[in-house]
Order: sequence, then structure tokens, then C-alpha cells
Amino acid sequence: MEKTEIDKTTIGKEYLIKLIREISECSTKILESGSIGDENKTRIKVDLIRQLKANLYNINQDTKNGSENYSEKEKIDIQSNLNIINSAENFINAWSKRYQNIMSTNEMVGTEEGINILIDQSLPLIWDWERDIVILSGANALKIKNTLEQRGQTRIALIEKEKDQEIKDENSLNKIHNRIDAFNFLAPFRKKPPLRVANIRANLENGTENEKKLREFFKERENDINNAWRAMFSNKNTIEYFGDKWVKHGIQNLPSIVECPEAKLLSQKLKGKTFVIVSPGPSLDKNINQLKAIEGKAILIAPAQSVKALYLERIRPDIVVIADPSDMEYCLNEIPYDYIGLFFLGVSCHPSLYKKYKDRILTFNVNTGIDNWISDIFKVDNDIGSGGSVSVGIFNMACTFEASAIILVGQDLAFTDGKAYSSNAADGGLKLEFNQEQNTFIQKNYSEGLIKHTDNPHGEIGSLKAPGYYGGEVTTRHVYDGFRIEFEVLAESIKQKNPKIKLFNCTEGGVYIKGFDHITLNETIRKLEKELTGIGKTKEILFELKNNINILDRRKKLKKYLKDNAASIEKIKSLNMECIQLVNKYKKYNLYDDALNEKEKKLIKSVRKSHFLSIAFQTKIQEASNLGEKATGIKESFDASMLLYSVLTDAVERYEPLIKNAIEELIANENQKN
Repeated sequence: MEKTEIDKTTIGKEYLIKLIREISECSTKILESGSIGDENKTRIKVDLIRQLKANLYNINQDTKNGSENYSEKEKIDIQSNLNIINSAENFINAWSKRYQNIMSTNEMVGTEEGINILIDQSLPLIWDWERDIVILSGANALKIKNTLEQRGQTRIALIEKEKDQEIKDENSLNKIHNRIDAFNFLAPFRKKPPLRVANIRANLENGTENEKKLREFFKERENDINNAWRAMFSNKNTIEYFGDKWVKHGIQNLPSIVECPEAKLLSQKLKGKTFVIVSPGPSLDKNINQLKAIEGKAILIAPAQSVKALYLERIRPDIVVIADPSDMEYCLNEIPYDYIGLFFLGVSCHPSLYKKYKDRILTFNVNTGIDNWISDIFKVDNDIGSGGSVSVGIFNMACTFEASAIILVGQDLAFTDGKAYSSNAADGGLKLEFNQEQNTFIQKNYSEGLIKHTDNPHGEIGSLKAPGYYGGEVTTRHVYDGFRIEFEVLAESIKQKNPKIKLFNCTEGGVYIKGFDHITLNETIRKLEKELTGIGKTKEILFELKNNINILDRRKKLKKYLKDNAASIEKIKSLNMECIQLVNKYKKYNLYDDALNEKEKKLIKSVRKSHFLSIAFQTKIQEASNLGEKATGIKESFDASMLLYSVLTDAVERYEPLIKNAIEELIANENQKN
């Protein structure tokens, strides 16, 4: 495809100019209604400008940065409207906070107008009424909820101290009593997470001791929701950041995956065993030597970051798990090849690991929604659990394998003496420097491997306090606290579904994780000693598993899949170019033709057939779809179409050679075996 066919900096330009004009017109009307004291009209327009600014925030960054490519007339128009918007901002800010130091919250919630005033001052001036979240607390929360819904707010949570019948009957309201409720409330929004969270407290003036305690409870729950939100947003960013890499690696790994058994085939051999999850937290230094007593008697399972620490203690893990798509081979550079028995390797892990450890690998899907396209090729079930972190994922695996007991070791999820990792872990040299006033820290002394896949390695990271293993509080980060909540939610689920599974947190430091018995590792070993049994010889296990899979049939299925997708990509390439040519033809005359509509339908249908393209570029494709939905004219419709064509141009250029290489490698491997 000719790259010159699409100027990416002009994609979305028509919508951007129109949106800035709408914000400018809305700003003018706010100043007019404000000047005559019309509160209701002003409120309606301020609510509208909140949404318009949220829409502006979501526009493609290339479009925002591409103003140098606009005509002089367009530049003048944009600047003129921006001047109006800027001149109105001071008034809008002042109007929203107009009663902040005049009326108390108690006075505001006494009337409908007062509730509206409270909402005016509580919501930021960039706000998506459908996507963002309002957290309510206090005696008048239901009144505020009703008014919010009238103004267009969709996602609302209520912090509730006691179970109130009136509130219970309000089915549309999400009630938050604890951290787990906060996590569960946010879980349905993973695909489209809120970008902003606002807290509104009603009837929380200083008063009696009970009121002070209640206010403190509300504050804690607000923090729980905010922390769960930050963790969820971090996970979303990870998926968006790594999505393309996951799919790219998956394609590159296919010629190796075809010969690797699925980890789920171990189900019967692992059922009823005791799993010890050896994580690389600072507290691992305290009791790692005690694991020698149960080597070969329990299933020692560890992420790659812990393997070096185990090796230095001459303790052999039964299973090493890698889920990260980054090149994690640096964690194993000092480890002899024969030291590791079995690898559970995510299907989208770095291809170098599949090349190096191909005789030891059992595969699994790390992200169900992203990785299932691979297991679908072979018509197998490869889901054994996942989580926000590899350790949470391993915990899920142990539950899937119906472990009799699960023991956490080195699962600090917190910092100790300026350290995030065990001294002998792969990244044990990492040091943290804290800014107590700002509640932030920076990381220093990275290992060469870690710094390669760390986003913004020298930036400041927010910290917070979490309940400590021995009581009190410990310092952690928001994403770690999200993992702690995941552990607690899973532990609660296990108690309901399979209460026979015993859960022990033997980290002996870090955070306190509800749902686990917090006792020493030595004590746990003594408790379970009579029921501990190992997995057996890993070489024999692998030989047996490989004999139980039909590699010839798997190769046949994979070859067909790859050839079908090569043909599909060729079709996408051709249709995409035809669509680009039609848009360039028709937009000169500001006309729309059914031929383009039909061609675009065929294009989208072809993209869906190559569903890994949809996975890798889902955010950008969705952006094009959103732009198309908001289009109110032919030019804006063309804008949305060109954004889609630009995304597909990049997709074809990136994935066409990968598919061809995978076919060539598969055929070469077949010839070598024959």
C-alpha cells in the first residue's frame, strides 16, 4: 500500500474542528445565561460542556498535534474558538464553586436546588456522563443519586455502612461495604473503564464521635474504590500497550506451540497436591531456605523472577511460570538448562523462550479474550487461570488444578527497607527512594533486563498504605494493592465454591491478605507434612504428554489456519486500497456513494475473519467506530473511514510478513522431522 494515500495528521480533523466550535458556542451561551443569572440554563450548558470536553480528550492524539497541516482559514477558526473557550473557563470554574464557602453540605442536601449545587461543585469540568463514576456516601445519597440520573449520570456507587432496606430495594444502585465490593463494582467496566472518579458526601459535618467514625469509614471505602480503579486502569493500559505485542508473539510462536502440550493436560497429576507459590518479594529472604524441606513433596511453582533466588539455595522448582510478553530470559541467564523441570509458558510470551526451552514447555492462555484465538486453532481448552499479576495467575491455576492447599511465600505486595524484591531475585538490586511528602517513590539501580520493559523507568510512582501482615500498615503501590484485592476476592470465591482448599500466607511480611491463614512457613509444613506428595519425574511426564497429542493433526489445522489468514490479509489489503481510492474520489465533491458503503462492509467482514487483527488493533478500530457514530456529515464520515483504513494499512504491513514467516517455519519444521 502507498503510505502517501493517507495523511494521519488530518484524520478526525473535521470532527475536531466541529467539536471545538461546539464547545465555543456552548461557552458563549454559558456566559449569556450566567450574565442574567439563569441558573438552570447555565447548569444545562455546563453539563454539556463537561461531556464535550470529555469527547475532546478522547480524540486521536495525531489529530490534536497535526494543526500545522491545517489551512490558514482552519487555523484562524480554531484559534478564534479557543479564545472564546479560554475566556469562559474562569467564569465556569467560579460558577461551579459559587456556594462552596457559603452553604454547608447539610444545607445543600435539604432542597432539590441545593443538591444540584452540590453536584455542580463536585464534578470536574471534564466529565463523561456515561463512562465516569460518581461515589456517593451519607444519609441523603439516594436523593443525590436520583438527581444525578436526571442529569444523565449512568455509573453510580453507594458506600453503605449498614444494610438498609430502603437502599437494598434500589436495584440500580451498587452498594460498597468493603474492598471486595469496590473491586466487584468496577469489574464489569474493564472493557470501557472510567477515566475519572468523583466523590460526593452528603451530611458529613463535624459532630458526634459516631459521625466522625462514619466519616472515616466513608473515606476508607472511597480510597478502596479509587485504588481498585487505578489498578484496573493500569491493567487496561497494559493490555492496550502489549495487545499488539501479544498477538505478534502468538503468531511467531505458532510453529513451536503446535508441538507443545497444553498445561491443562496436567490436571489429573496435579489434582489434590499442595502448591507453594514462590514469589520474589523482599520477605522471601527470611524463609526461602525452609523450602528445601518440602522440595519434591509439594509443587513448588514460581515466576521467572524467583528462579535465581531458588537456584542459589539449591532448591529446584517443579514448574516455572512466565506470562509477561517482554523478554524475560534475563531472569534465567545464570540458570543451567536442566535445572528447570517444566515451563508453563503463555502462548504470547517472547519467542526467544519458545526457541530456547522448546523441550520443556507446556502452554497456557494468559489473557482469555486475547489468547483464545490460538487454542481455537487446535480446538483445545487452554485456560487455567489468569490475573493482574503472574502470582495471582498462578493462584488461579492452583485452584483450577483443584489443589488441596495453596501456600504463598514471598508475596509481599509491599516494600521493605526500600526494596521491592528479594535480594537474590533476578531484580533484587532494584532500590526505591521515597518522597514522604508527596507519597511517591522513584526506582533506581535497574537490572539490564528490567529496564528494557519498564515504562517510564525514572518517573515518580504513587504510593499508599495497606494493612500489614503483622498488623499496622505497610507502604505499597496502587497496582500491588489491586493484586492484594484480587487475592482476597479469589479467596472469598474459593471458600464458597471449594471450601476444602486450605489457604496459607507464609510470606511473613508485606501486606495482610484476607481469606488466608497467616502463619509461619515452618508451622505450615508441620501441619501438612503427612499429606504432601510430589509430581514425579518431569522428563517422563513431558514424554507422556507429548505422546498423547496428535502433532500431525495439529500441524494440519495450523497450516490451514495460516493459509486462510494469508488469503484473508491479501483480501483486506486489496479492499482497503479500493476504499481509500473511493474516499479520495468522492470527498472532492462532498458526495457519498453506495459503492463505498458496500465495499467497506466487505472490508469489515474480512477483518472479523482475521480476528487476531481485531484483537491487536481493537482500541484503534473502536476509535474509528466511535468517530463514525458521532459523524453528522459526509466529511466527518470520510474522516472516520480514513482512520479505519489507516489502522488496517498498518496492520497489514505488520502482520503479512509474520504470517508468511510462520508458514515457512512450519513447513521447514515438518521437512526436518520427516
